[in-house]
Amino acid sequence: MTSSRRAEKMADGGGGGGGGGGGRVVRVGSRRSDLALAQTREVCAALQRAYPDTTFTITTMDTTGDKVRGPPLPARPSLSRRRTGGS
Repeated sequence: MTSSRRAEKMADGGGGGGGGGGGRVVRVGSRRSDLALAQTREVCAALQRAYPDTTFTITTMDTTGDKVRGPPLPARPSLSRRRTGGS
């Protein structure tokens, strides 16, 4: 489902982000869209404030919906038939 991943160090924006080595690292997954990344960064920043000894990294991915362009999934005949039991 994911064809491309990239890890990005989460900057906590508050100076300092992991209290001195030995901290835990948590990877947070996100779609690559600007909106998804903005939301994920906000969540990671809040988590960083709550857990200052933990480092949060963002791993991006492409989903099938990101790769397949065209009509929305419900409008595609092959998927509509499956849902309604038609042939």
